[in-house]
Amino acid sequence: MKKTNELVYNLFSLIKVSISIHDKCNRIMDYKNIEVPYQLDKIIFSNKKKICSQLKKQENNKVVKLVDPSYLTYIGTKLNGYEVIIGPFLEFEHDSIKLNALKMRLKIVGEDNYIFDDFYNQLVVLRPLNIDFVVRLLHALNGSENMMVEYKNIEGKIITESTSIDSVKSKFRDLDYVKQNYVTEEEFLKVVESGNVEDARQFITDRIMTKLPDRAINDTLRNEKTRLTILNTLCNRAAIKAGVNYQLGHQISTNYGIKIERAKSMYNINKLSKEIIIGYTQTVRDYSLLEYSKLVRGAILNIRKNITEKYSLTDVANDLFVSREHLSRIFKKETRLTVSEYISHSKILEAKKLLKIGEQSVLNISIMLGYTSSSQFSSAFKKNEGISPNQYKSKYL
Repeated sequence: MKKTNELVYNLFSLIKVSISIHDKCNRIMDYKNIEVPYQLDKIIFSNKKKICSQLKKQENNKVVKLVDPSYLTYIGTKLNGYEVIIGPFLEFEHDSIKLNALKMRLKIVGEDNYIFDDFYNQLVVLRPLNIDFVVRLLHALNGSENMMVEYKNIEGKIITESTSIDSVKSKFRDLDYVKQNYVTEEEFLKVVESGNVEDARQFITDRIMTKLPDRAINDTLRNEKTRLTILNTLCNRAAIKAGVNYQLGHQISTNYGIKIERAKSMYNINKLSKEIIIGYTQTVRDYSLLEYSKLVRGAILNIRKNITEKYSLTDVANDLFVSREHLSRIFKKETRLTVSEYISHSKILEAKKLLKIGEQSVLNISIMLGYTSSSQFSSAFKKNEGISPNQYKSKYL
């Protein structure tokens, strides 16, 4: 087993495609670098089981190749008495039209769309010649350099949700979960909608969605990711309801969706659940437009859109086809800030995010945000925050 494991790990390190080792159809080792959407769990499990069953009947020089209706490809071969399955991977770049049809068939909705797309975008493409090279390389590493390889093609199938009595019962359990958690859900959604960051920090995230039925059997991390995906969707709706722009809400939701799928441990999951609630609440606090008139909302959106430019009151008024005087009067009345003050406030808000990340220098950030010099940026930052950009940055290093 040790030799087989070493060979498989070396191949995985080289080709970056998921590989699993099985002993009489029982998985004993799994190397993978991307998380699989839970809607594909049963499909992939079924396909690998089918390959293993075929490999039990095959000689060592035979390779089983399976392509399923979800456009995923797998190859399996015998190695030192074990079944080795490489995949899933793609033979061709995925077609967005076909992928959308697949999502409809699997009933992929909401935030799951982004997770699903991200999975397919990360899959490695192995052409037929690449596949042949990978198989020969694996056996060559095992000392069988001149082996004649023969392929046996089999077909996979899509496993959709059952309409059996068990499935109906499962749906009722889901409804029961919604009923039991309704009060808690309302509490944290109100926290997000209020924009009160301090309340968001105090909220105990363990209370949220504790009774959601498990979707992935024996996979706690996968189930927690499902819970976080739902949490992400609910918070996004709350933020938009509170007046956050749809485009901004979509961007934040997509970013959290990717973070959820990349989480590797329960520690990451617990940390991320808090981050999601606080993050959306901060967004409502900083970007909510619900209370403003159409003119002021338009001005704010234009300011955000041009945050990296030298954008002035005159530019805003011209883009909205109104006079500077009229815009200034209405804007100050509703926001209690002048247009120039709001532009400066918005730039500093973006600067704080960049400084927290710590990947850019103060000079680079000043250039990115359209300041004429780093000294002008530092002066504006200190006026707004009471400390210099470097002092602020050092707090998060």
